[in-house]
Amino acid sequence: MSEASPNKDAKIDTSPPSYAAQLTKGIDFYDPHEFAGGIPQVMATLPQIRIGKRRFTTAQILTVLVPLGFIAGLCMVAVAQQLRTYPEVQGVHSKVSGHGEFLAPY
Repeated sequence: MSEASPNKDAKIDTSPPSYAAQLTKGIDFYDPHEFAGGIPQVMATLPQIRIGKRRFTTAQILTVLVPLGFIAGLCMVAVAQQLRTYPEVQGVHSKVSGHGEFLAPY
């Protein structure tokens, strides 16, 4: 095992040697033209649905489904508000306190 040699100040240099000067730039490790065995690179596409001979893209599907979902949500809120006005539903609300019997009373 070699020992560290003293420098000009008679102190021992314990820093590791610099290998940066010994490094080379190297070569490119892949050729873009031969990448993946020469298979051409193709950009990915969003999923499509085919019904019969017609294809529907994701954008077309979302353009239809998002507004329909919003309208369906508004309809469900309107139906729930209407159900609360019926006497049968109000009777259930008066009988059920919303707390189970297993909970401690307040």
